[in-house]
Amino acid sequence: MGAGVDDIPPHVGSRADPTADALPRPPGAAWQQWDIGVPVLLAALLWAAAAFWPTAGGAWRVALGLIVTLAVPGYLFVAALFPGAADLDGLARAALTAVLGACLVILLTLALAEVHIRLTAASTTGGILAVSAVSAGVAAWRRRRLPVALRFRVGRPPLGFWAVLALAVGLAVITTTVVGGALRQRSVAFYVTGPHGHLEGYPYQIAVGAVYRVGLHVSNPTPRAFTGQVTATANGGAPFLRQPVRLAPDGRWFAWVRLPAGPATGHEVVRFYLYRAGGKGAFRALWVRYTVVR
Repeated sequence: MGAGVDDIPPHVGSRADPTADALPRPPGAAWQQWDIGVPVLLAALLWAAAAFWPTAGGAWRVALGLIVTLAVPGYLFVAALFPGAADLDGLARAALTAVLGACLVILLTLALAEVHIRLTAASTTGGILAVSAVSAGVAAWRRRRLPVALRFRVGRPPLGFWAVLALAVGLAVITTTVVGGALRQRSVAFYVTGPHGHLEGYPYQIAVGAVYRVGLHVSNPTPRAFTGQVTATANGGAPFLRQPVRLAPDGRWFAWVRLPAGPATGHEVVRFYLYRAGGKGAFRALWVRYTVVR
């Protein structure tokens, strides 16, 4: 009758135990740390792409981003929590990887917003890289404290693991196809930025009579010229802004707009409309909502 897990003395596999190296190494033992290092490398590659090539390789970056976001932080966090082979089976480990990966990314974005770090591709992937690196270090340290025979190792995954992997790959392919098609279908963009030029920082409250400006942008990445008009209304009243817009291919238009903050307090909803010459109705529409206070 073979020896079970409980039959291994507590000291076996420790540095002080001379029989540690005599324990049989299971198949794939040489890859025990590779499954920790490779995910960190993938996260580092995605961070480098987001930081140094922010506009390159849209489709492949989406595929790599999905894999890293959904799998890497969750897998390494699970590896840190459960370093032993008997802690979880393959299907449970794969399911926890997907669930914890999504939760960690959500918590990471909330933490970045809480400390007032802009949510950009570089900051988000940098946070994922940091979380993954810390989890990988803890996982490697905890595995080394276990006897070799008891460590989790990359062996032959069960059928459930392949099912989860196939689902993740399918979602990545579908999303890459959809996003890649959207990236190829360029269109005129219309957007508002805060006073510092960021896509955030809009006011919640404005004091009576205060001057608060937002930036209004129109960009034309298409090969055709664009002619239209920008208007702005407050609380559904008459337009307080009418500005013609004429853009050459790959051209841009920008204007500062002062938000209304008259003598009366109350809620304000400012709506911006972009009209295309000869078109019916607004081509694009935006709004900013705030409260005028004393």
